[in-house]
Amino acid sequence: MRWTSLKGLAILPLLVVPTRAADRPLETLLPSNAQILETKDISTIAGKPRTLVLWMTGAVKVHDRDEYCGTSVYGDYWRGNAKLSVIDSSAQHVVNTLGLGDVDLPFYVKGYYYHIDRPDQAHKGKPDILHLSDLTGEGRAAQFRIFEYEACGIAAARIYGYRPQTDRAVAYDVEVRERNHTHREQNIDNVFDRDPVKPGYWDITWKPGHGSDDTYHDIVHFDAKRQIFVDRHVTIKGRF
Repeated sequence: MRWTSLKGLAILPLLVVPTRAADRPLETLLPSNAQILETKDISTIAGKPRTLVLWMTGAVKVHDRDEYCGTSVYGDYWRGNAKLSVIDSSAQHVVNTLGLGDVDLPFYVKGYYYHIDRPDQAHKGKPDILHLSDLTGEGRAAQFRIFEYEACGIAAARIYGYRPQTDRAVAYDVEVRERNHTHREQNIDNVFDRDPVKPGYWDITWKPGHGSDDTYHDIVHFDAKRQIFVDRHVTIKGRF
């Protein structure tokens, strides 16, 4: 056997191509115990590469076999400490993270409170929690709702979203005005589960029941200057 001499030949060094930031999975940017629930590409809204990520720590999957009024809100759900992050999907770093607190978020539920693309024969399916729409009336589909069961037929909701001006995930409070009293809430009952009359404006009359004969009338609008929803809440005693 004859060996060919390598003398005089240039030996090139091994070229190691580094992994591009954009090729790394989102999980590497979050804590090791993070459970990603949903992601949404918001680059068009942001005008730059951005991804909205809904995730949890301490997430436990709960299959609710005993149906009750709250099943319409939660169905089968994740329970844990939820967070909402804006990710720079080009440089792959976390722009900001917003804490949502300890919540129950459905992964299989009827399509009343949450949007479902492909409901099954039971009218249930995987909800699109990050179902973005223009809830502030500012002309951008950049907000979504998270619901909390209060009583049969009553669910409170808070609005979250992405604000391009600050490049941040945000939570919107509600300023409730009732007679001569004004206070701030994080969520309100039985308003945000309805579609607005027009973007950023609700006009809802509803009856709580549960031993009460009162009727509530809520007129809600978004104050863009202060970035807060304003609810003119009127209680009508004893009649619908």
